[in-house]
Amino acid sequence: MAKRKMTKNQRKAARKLAKSRAGVILLLLIVAVSALVMYFESRKDGIDPNADAEFHFIDVGQGDSAMIITDEVHILVDCGTEEYADTVIEYVKKYTDSIDLFVMSHPHDDHMGGAAEIMSSLEVKEVMMADSEMEIDTKFYTKTLDMLEELDIPVTEAIAGKSYVYGDVTIDVFSPAKDYFDHNNNSIVMKASVDGASVMFTGDAETPVESDVLESFSGKLKADVLKVGHHGSTTSSSQKFLEAVAPDIAVISVGEGNTYGHPKEEILERLENLGIRTYRTDKDGVVVLVCRDGKIVRK
Repeated sequence: MAKRKMTKNQRKAARKLAKSRAGVILLLLIVAVSALVMYFESRKDGIDPNADAEFHFIDVGQGDSAMIITDEVHILVDCGTEEYADTVIEYVKKYTDSIDLFVMSHPHDDHMGGAAEIMSSLEVKEVMMADSEMEIDTKFYTKTLDMLEELDIPVTEAIAGKSYVYGDVTIDVFSPAKDYFDHNNNSIVMKASVDGASVMFTGDAETPVESDVLESFSGKLKADVLKVGHHGSTTSSSQKFLEAVAPDIAVISVGEGNTYGHPKEEILERLENLGIRTYRTDKDGVVVLVCRDGKIVRK
């Protein structure tokens, strides 16, 4: 059967239809590509695919803030002053919108001054604090307690000698075992461990606490990394404590040109003499350490 030839008008209509279909396909491709770009721009950053965990020491000036990140959990340890709340919130949001555990080491402004803002901007599933009979009458602490109550966030008491498990992170608490009636010395001293690697967090605990911890937990203090106590003040980081922890890496969270003269040269020399590689947020900015196969290295 002979094929019928298309008329001129039919050919013209066919070309118009083909152009129309091509335009639709092109439009669909543009929409799809745009959606992919928006997805990759908005998605949260993950940890190093070859890492078991990352430990981020956030630069909050003369204060403390650190974040533990694994595939299973996100843990925030302190958050600096209220002035740095937005800095911490933005940093955390690169990785997650929710915090599984927020550890508030002790009620000083440079460690938890921005806690209320953190809790109002991020989903905080649980808070860990140390108990104390000391009266605390500061604006930031009252705001923190009010926010905890308003959001009905459960609070876990950090008890010396107990271990707490959050996903693939184990937290061993070493202090406070008693009320020192001093906010610095009531700091939570704890070791966070992931896949055999560990970081010791000390808040602002001073040498009397270090001595008590050594007496009670001498064989359990070894850690790969030490968050140096009290921003490198001579009130902390005694020779015996450093030898017991025996870290490969030390991180000092400290503000550039601070009026306290932190970190003290005596402490820097002590760390150097023990062969401990030391990083400082005033000089290095955010310090990111990566745990791979039980070993911690700087990212």
